[in-house]
Amino acid sequence: MSINTWHAFAKLNLCLSVGAPNPAGADKPADKVGWHPIATWMQCIDLHDDVILRALPAGSPASISIRWADDAPRQTPIDWPIEQDLACRALRALEAHFARPLPVSIEVVKRIPVGSGLGGGSSDAGAVLVGVPRMLSLPISQEDLLRLALTLGSDVGFFADESARAAAPPNAAVISGFGELIERTDPAPAHILLIIPSYPCATAAVYKAFDDVLRERQSQDRAERAFRYLTGKDKDYGPRLSLVEARWSRAVERAKVEGDRLFNDLEVPAYRVEPRLGALSKALARATRETPCLTGSGSCLFFPTTVGKIDKLAERVSKLLEAVAGEDFGVGAKMLRTTLKS
Repeated sequence: MSINTWHAFAKLNLCLSVGAPNPAGADKPADKVGWHPIATWMQCIDLHDDVILRALPAGSPASISIRWADDAPRQTPIDWPIEQDLACRALRALEAHFARPLPVSIEVVKRIPVGSGLGGGSSDAGAVLVGVPRMLSLPISQEDLLRLALTLGSDVGFFADESARAAAPPNAAVISGFGELIERTDPAPAHILLIIPSYPCATAAVYKAFDDVLRERQSQDRAERAFRYLTGKDKDYGPRLSLVEARWSRAVERAKVEGDRLFNDLEVPAYRVEPRLGALSKALARATRETPCLTGSGSCLFFPTTVGKIDKLAERVSKLLEAVAGEDFGVGAKMLRTTLKS
């Protein structure tokens, strides 16, 4: 029996700009109405799930199982239907593409926390999309891989790279559009202090809160324009790709990721959805005198740092987490040292 184990690495959004939701219209793709265009700089970290693929005898039905690794930093109930899991949906997408059942067994051994903004489900799906055709010697183009990936979610394309290998992460990338425009880039080096709260953030709820924040901002802008008697085009609420590219370029040129240069447009919405996360972020900022960064739609926070500073920073964070362990926002929070993958 052929067995392949793929490392499905977690990612960080080092910068994330989000645009207004795509409106309905004759010139708009029907399947993208309501989607938010993005511009983001993403890079993987050491933390990973294992996706174990086994080829079964021809004619055997596929099987999928999910469990937590013993060393997972935050284990939560696996209480969702297996058919809704992204790894399963990736397999079904491959079966539809090849127009036949695929005789494979998939075991997902999870370490990446659920609802963390680290892309665990998307990474698992990418491992299935790339790994299953290779194991079964089924030809599939990069274009078809990306097309299938984007039916599963805007992050999945980042993980479905033609250069992917079982034990190596996809290269860093600046991503735009709805996740389909992927420019592989040079990586930036950094040690990462990752803070994993005991509670998740629901992506859909965070994006809904983003829409609320955006409407408030638009209303304020219109009021200011009316007050100042301004005419002309309204402000552009699209994603800021040039800013994301500039922040990535600076980090690579200086070989240093500066936390105060990173940003995430979902930060305020995430703190609205999960006020405990906002309280934890404020407490971390006071304790470290640095502003923690949010990845994706949360709930994980992180500090980029250097090998010379990580010990002192980790000591301060550890003391803070100890001090707030009895607080609603701090109970069960954990700290993990990791690095950006090159």
